[in-house]
Amino acid sequence: MNDVVYFRYYFDKLNLPQTTVLQIEQDKRGFLWLATGHGVYRFDGNEAVPLYEIVPGYDEILKQYISWIMVDETDGLLWMSNGYVFEFETGVLRENRISTEFMQNPPLIDTQGNLWFSFFDRYMKYAPSRDVGTALEVPVGVGFTQSDHYVWGIFRTGKLQRMPISEGNISAVQYDLASWGLGEVTVMYAVRNGTEPTEHPSANK
Repeated sequence: MNDVVYFRYYFDKLNLPQTTVLQIEQDKRGFLWLATGHGVYRFDGNEAVPLYEIVPGYDEILKQYISWIMVDETDGLLWMSNGYVFEFETGVLRENRISTEFMQNPPLIDTQGNLWFSFFDRYMKYAPSRDVGTALEVPVGVGFTQSDHYVWGIFRTGKLQRMPISEGNISAVQYDLASWGLGEVTVMYAVRNGTEPTEHPSANK
């Protein structure tokens, strides 16, 4: 039996002002949310509706270049790279309570429900239930991921940062990537197996 893969062409239905879709997220209702160079669109399988039509009066904000989006089903929010969030249930658009600065990557949601953000000069952990945020000021580079117990980040100085998922201030263990023979790192992955990784001998606590 031959394995046949079918592709359906949707571009005509999307009716986007340009062809580049930077990220796609799906919410629990089945809608696809598209981040583009001309704002965010909601696709229901038949048509793509721009968010500036769903939330009138915010054309200047919602027609901006949106490099990433994230669906947060816990709080019913759509996070956007321009510093705004859209509330699914109420249809309200508002500035996020963390910062209106550009965020390099979508926030991560760890196993305890904390949100982690990466800015150009710091990582920040935010606990929505307590409305408390703590920051670690470092020259943040690319790469941002998590395992069951840690959030991992890359510094522009070539250091790998391991930050535990726990309450209180952010503490960190640094690893020197150069000592492992690694050059520039642009993509990070972490194994989510519930175990703590073995520390490299060069780790500086």
